[in-house]
Amino acid sequence: MAKILLVEDDVDIADNAVLFLKFKKHTVLHVTSGLDGLEQLRYGKFDIAILDGHLPDMDGLEVCKTYRDEGGTAPVMMATGRSDAADMQRGTEAGVSAYIVKPYSLTDLEKNIEKLLTPAAI
Repeated sequence: MAKILLVEDDVDIADNAVLFLKFKKHTVLHVTSGLDGLEQLRYGKFDIAILDGHLPDMDGLEVCKTYRDEGGTAPVMMATGRSDAADMQRGTEAGVSAYIVKPYSLTDLEKNIEKLLTPAAI
């Protein structure tokens, strides 16, 4: 079971994801702003972070880039409504590990988390 940081300002999306992830026996901390998410990433220890692409104060890419620039290594999944190649390229450059496009199913969320938490076969 993983310790997950969910940074999402949409209460409905967050509530559904938190309930589902806790049901799957994960520990979940939910915050609603990019600055709060960055603070948690700096001082908490998470197995994975799920960042909303559009947050009220600091977008998810900016949070991810700052986290990576400061030496953060946990996998980061970006949850966004944007799925074009240019946006994904910017995400890759910022250090995003994976994307999930909104609206997403909770099953797809779980599959993406499992992929990020499973070490690659050598």
